[in-house]
Amino acid sequence: MLFRNLTQIVADNYTALAGESSWPGRIAWGYVATVFLAFPTVAGIALSFVTPIWSGLLGTLAPVFGVLTGFSINAIMLLTRHSEEDSYDLETHIVQETRKFTLYSILVGLTLIGLLVGVLIASKSTISIQYDFTRIVSAGVYTVMIHYFLTLLVITHRLHSLIEGGAINNAYWNLFS
Repeated sequence: MLFRNLTQIVADNYTALAGESSWPGRIAWGYVATVFLAFPTVAGIALSFVTPIWSGLLGTLAPVFGVLTGFSINAIMLLTRHSEEDSYDLETHIVQETRKFTLYSILVGLTLIGLLVGVLIASKSTISIQYDFTRIVSAGVYTVMIHYFLTLLVITHRLHSLIEGGAINNAYWNLFS
């Protein structure tokens, strides 16, 4: 059950992204694959040649991504306040899609934190690690980081749409405006 839910989160995210593009079918999927898979992979590999991951960087990045993942968790909690009764269909659709993106970002964030902790433990160990293996691990970490940043940009765009469109329009929010 756990893994079925995780695969459903991933499938919902990418289906929604491809569905929102202005291109039809396979072109939309190609665009999504290029932006969210190919670009992060190429950039991650390039960065691994420039600067391999080291323990100081890992120790700095883990709390940063912990905070960013907390941002995603907070965003999804705020989205639960949305009332479908007072909203029009487009607002409700935007909120539902933003929930999907946010769930996916939490999943990627937790994966990244786990990866960073695992690599930090390996880097602090007394086991001698080959430089080529370090470069491969660095490429993986950089790839997931770039993918995560792109995912957060999608959520930021969605939250902007919600704020500008007024989709979260219950009495709680009106108190602060």
